[in-house]
Amino acid sequence: MKTYNIIGLLASALTVVSGYDISCTKYYTTSGKEKCLSIINKYEVSLNYFTTLNPDIDCDNIIPDNTRLCIAGNPIISSNGLCGPGYGSCPFGECCSKGKCGNTSDFCGSSCDPNYGICTNLLAGGNVSKSSKLKPTVDFDKTAIEAIATLFSIKPAEAKNFYDFSNKVVDTYDNGFLTAVNSNLSLSGCKMSCDNAHTKFRNMLNSTTVNFSFNRYNKFLNSFGQPSISNTELLELCYNQCYGLKEIRNYVSSKANVKIGKNVKRSPSKNVKRSSRRDTTACYHPSEAKFNVVSNYLNGYNKYTETSDSVITALTFVNGCSIPVIKDLYNENNKGLFVPACNVHDICYGCQGGKASCDSTFLTNMKSICKNQKKNSLVCRATASIFYAAVRVGANKNYNACSNNRTEKECAYCGAPTIQNYLLKTPYYNA
Repeated sequence: MKTYNIIGLLASALTVVSGYDISCTKYYTTSGKEKCLSIINKYEVSLNYFTTLNPDIDCDNIIPDNTRLCIAGNPIISSNGLCGPGYGSCPFGECCSKGKCGNTSDFCGSSCDPNYGICTNLLAGGNVSKSSKLKPTVDFDKTAIEAIATLFSIKPAEAKNFYDFSNKVVDTYDNGFLTAVNSNLSLSGCKMSCDNAHTKFRNMLNSTTVNFSFNRYNKFLNSFGQPSISNTELLELCYNQCYGLKEIRNYVSSKANVKIGKNVKRSPSKNVKRSSRRDTTACYHPSEAKFNVVSNYLNGYNKYTETSDSVITALTFVNGCSIPVIKDLYNENNKGLFVPACNVHDICYGCQGGKASCDSTFLTNMKSICKNQKKNSLVCRATASIFYAAVRVGANKNYNACSNNRTEKECAYCGAPTIQNYLLKTPYYNA
């Protein structure tokens, strides 16, 4: 049965990189057969950053001897819409065509130069018609427990105990990193939190009555096409996320004096009809907010849009995963998998639901999405943690930019029942 390298999967999941020029300021040449993680942890470089600087390196496998790697530098991104030699590459999601950046069919067709940018789709699954109704996501917990019972020829109750304990192991290391994010720990404090998680795991293993071992756990993972892991590798990955947290903080610090206007992040996601009923400063009755709903639109999530005769609501300004820190720091983003969770996060900020609460719900929703990514669930969780760290550390200005919105429950903008009962909590699509 084929197994996979979790390091390579993590690199590919965290990095959705456009083709671009790199201004490299520091190099490393491999000596003998080396792995990505052993190199980048030595230089305190995150997998995000490393794969941004080395988009052609395959972290699934051992890197060949005498390979020259970039370990410090930046992509050269155009800021004036021009691209190519001497101008740099297009921003994320845009392609360079005839010296100019864009993301329409004129730019994304055969004239696209992938060396200076690549177009991306908003939905990983492609366009879905309004009438399309896909099947909801399966209950992966139930499926996994049944698979464990069959694989090891054990009773369902024993299989559930094994599955629950396995999740606790992963949660332990995941929470080690999240503790550092939430407690604003330094790099050394973050790594110490990872060490504490490692100790907690060993104590769990010594005290449990569950028949758990990584050899046994990996048999289960491999049966679902997931990569084999070890507790040492989970610890090293936790360290590496700490380096990512350091990079995010350094970026935020460098932008500390940059002002952000009201609703800068929350530009309308589509052209909207402007009339007296689209006044963002007015308080319309919640009953005047009207929505179209497509059930099970994609990946089991509904799609919500305002009707043409609806008054304006916070849904107008929802625009998916446009996290400035991730986009600017690594010239990358995730326009597909986490869009439903990002939409909830957008509307939560727009309705001033409390930044910490909005960020926490964002993480919970991303993990919920990850649970059903059978082939990349562990990697998906690592991606979710980085996205969470980015908004937790770097989105204060974006939250405050929405402070003048009509957030009263008596006003349709945020008080519409659909928003209060669903869109503020449950993942959904809107485009």
